[in-house]
Amino acid sequence: MTRPRAMTGISATQDELKDFFENYANIAFDLCWDAHGKINFYKKLLADIKKGLVLSDELPEAKGLSTSVTNAIIQKQYKLAVAAAESAWELSGDIAREFHTTIRSAIPDGETIPQYDVEYQAKNTQKSAKIRIKTWRRNIEVELIGSESAIEELHGLVTLAALRA
Repeated sequence: MTRPRAMTGISATQDELKDFFENYANIAFDLCWDAHGKINFYKKLLADIKKGLVLSDELPEAKGLSTSVTNAIIQKQYKLAVAAAESAWELSGDIAREFHTTIRSAIPDGETIPQYDVEYQAKNTQKSAKIRIKTWRRNIEVELIGSESAIEELHGLVTLAALRA
């Protein structure tokens, strides 16, 4: 979500850390968006199978396959898409080792885009620091939580992890 930032009291390292997680959140949201498109497609196909409809128009690959085989394949693809949506928010490589990640999602009534609340809690810092990412529709908000010294320490850990990658 775009918000004006106060021009005083924010250090360069806090800006860098926030920018890193904003970029990461934008990429994760796009991956998640693609996965949810697939999830919705597979849900529709599964509903069509339940209704006894022929899928050859929407899924030419299903032509000649039995309903049970088609259903099993679509169920598997559905589960893979759900896993891809969740894993989009997981940090990767050395950076992931520095955080404990908590991912919560919900689709509010009347909405088609899930809302995510993701927290990255620093594991190996002397002080408590975490990053919270919240989404609402296409809006993404990144918040650094912790004292200035905790955020500075976290910035150092993320920088070192990125250099190791």
